Order: sequence, then structure tokens, then C-alpha cells
Amino acid sequence: MRVRYTDVDYRVFTDAARLVTEGRSPYRRATYRYTPLLAWLLTPNVYLAEVFGKLLFVAGDLAAAVVAYRALRRRGAAAGQACGCCAAAWLLNPLPMAVSSRGNAEALVALLVLATLYFVEGGSIGKAAVSYGLAVHMKIYPLTYALPIALHLQSKCTASSPYSAAPDGTPWKDPGPVHRLPHLGL
Repeated sequence: MRVRYTDVDYRVFTDAARLVTEGRSPYRRATYRYTPLLAWLLTPNVYLAEVFGKLLFVAGDLAAAVVAYRALRRRGAAAGQACGCCAAAWLLNPLPMAVSSRGNAEALVALLVLATLYFVEGGSIGKAAVSYGLAVHMKIYPLTYALPIALHLQSKCTASSPYSAAPDGTPWKDPGPVHRLPHLGL
């Protein structure tokens, strides 16, 4: 019995990309349940070569390792140590290697999630928001990171907020009960 290396979903991605190039919805493919953005990203599968998507996913794996490396360096890891961690945990790990080279788009989701965390740590909230929005758009499960990200941003915001203390350095006092605004219906 011969086992094909290409993921079954990769055929679905390519069929959806073909539909998009014909001006039709990717959802006309019976089992396509992914973002239309993925079908658009894989239109070179139709125009150039069917292997394009696999190369894109492998490039996503490599980019994810670069982002992880930069995040480790930002946190103070030595270059050799950060490189070793990325190589051991990601680049030489047979699971992500096999998944992306078989034609599964998870590498792109991993890249977007790592980029989100990298940008949040660096204070680039706009870039983090775009990365996170794309990650959730690609797959729903990155939504589970919303609470930890929000809590991290809240702690960072309150620690550095100019409004956390009065001008003389003393903490603000509790303003008491919130006043009602009847003209706004509150």
C-alpha cells in the first residue's frame, strides 16, 4: 500500500485556490472550511506550481523560528543559547517539519501567534493587533490567548500609567460613587 506524503487538506486548499482564480467562492469546494485568505494566498499553486503552498508553509516555519529567536534575544538570552533553543524546539523538531512540508497551514498560524507575542512584548500594540487578528482569522484557537494578552497589557499599562499617581507622587484617592448621567440614560 502506497501512502501519499501530501496532506489531504492541501488538495482542498489547491482546489479552493483554483476556484478563487476562476472568480468563484472557495466554499464551493465541499470540504473547504478555512479562511478565504488562505485560498487567495495559495493562488500561485494554480499559476506557478502546485508545490508553492508547501514552500510557503515551510517558509512560515523558518520565519517562526526567527521570531522565536528574536524574542529570546530580547529577553536577554545569549545568541548561541537562543539559537540552540530555536533549533532544538522548532527547526529540528520533526513534528512541525513534517506538518508544514506535507502541506498543512499550521506554520502560518504559529508564526502569527509568535509575532503577536513578540510585538506585545516590544510594545508595538498596533502590529500585535494585526498579527493577532490574522491569527484568529486563520484559525479560531488563538482566541484562547486573548485573556493572557489582555492581562499582560493591563499590568504593563497600570505600571507605567501617568494617571496611577497624583502629581505629588501620592496615589489617587477613590473618587467615591460614580455619578449618574440621566441625559445619556445612565
